[in-house]
Amino acid sequence: MTLGAAVRMMSPYAGIVEMESRLRLKINDWELGAELDCACSAALEAGAIALRAFTSRDFEVEEKAGGLGPVTTADLEANAAICEALAHRFPDDAIIAEESVPAGDEGRRRWFVDPIDGTREFAAGRREFAVMIGLCVDGVPVVGVVTQPATRAIVIAHAGHGAFSAFVDTHELASARTRGDSLRGTSVLGSERNPIDWSAQDWQQLRVSTVCKPSKATLMRSRSSPSKRVDRLVQLLEIPNQRSMGSLGLKIVEIASGRADLYCNFKGKASQWDIAGPQAILEAAGGRMTTARGEPLLYAARPTPLSEGVVASNSLLHDAILAAVT
Repeated sequence: MTLGAAVRMMSPYAGIVEMESRLRLKINDWELGAELDCACSAALEAGAIALRAFTSRDFEVEEKAGGLGPVTTADLEANAAICEALAHRFPDDAIIAEESVPAGDEGRRRWFVDPIDGTREFAAGRREFAVMIGLCVDGVPVVGVVTQPATRAIVIAHAGHGAFSAFVDTHELASARTRGDSLRGTSVLGSERNPIDWSAQDWQQLRVSTVCKPSKATLMRSRSSPSKRVDRLVQLLEIPNQRSMGSLGLKIVEIASGRADLYCNFKGKASQWDIAGPQAILEAAGGRMTTARGEPLLYAARPTPLSEGVVASNSLLHDAILAAVT
């Protein structure tokens, strides 16, 4: 069905046309459309790098100093690709990425990058890993992108416009990477001259659930990091449903999409690059994310571990969770 033949209904969000529950997004017309376009393109390229390594198992793994977890050669390559794309398009912005030294001006605009979130799952051959990019302006996440290369899923958010998901074929990108082709600035990934036509994708808008009682909620848990504090919370609030998954970002996407209702991370080891993109997505879908004390999450130019922990929810459950953990 062509756009002209479809029954059109204007959404309350600018630049969106609904088509039989599917949406055509005119991302490039949005206020931060150039930023979201670049983040999407960079995330897809990084995803292609990760997917190629994941499929071929052609990568090396080592442990970071200080017990900070594993890092692979695919992490490093994907990190470099994202940072190069962002720095080229927005040279005055700060870029804080997990696998590189912070770069750029310490001004109002800061990008946070996690090239492969869920490296343990990636290295173990499980598909629960993601590429995550978030843009914060004056300390507030306003643009977010999370992709899951192994399933072709991409989830995006723009403050004031909403959160959306689609499936984008990354196999062409992965094949081009295998051939050694340069993708940046081409029609494959898009560029200032030839941006991707995001309106050609079928998008679905994300909204959090309406569950308002912990006794009916579904809790997302870490697959690789058990938590006794989360166990106690489950017992205290009589939360009936629990699901384990790798990648903090993918767990937040589950909440944003309404398939789960809450997530608590009390380890104190998460960093800003773990949450910037996911927070933008969750809040655009109607959810809420704070520290475990209920305070706003801070996005400093020099990242530090979020020692107070993180609580994410569909918003309706948030106060009950905070009351139980503080």
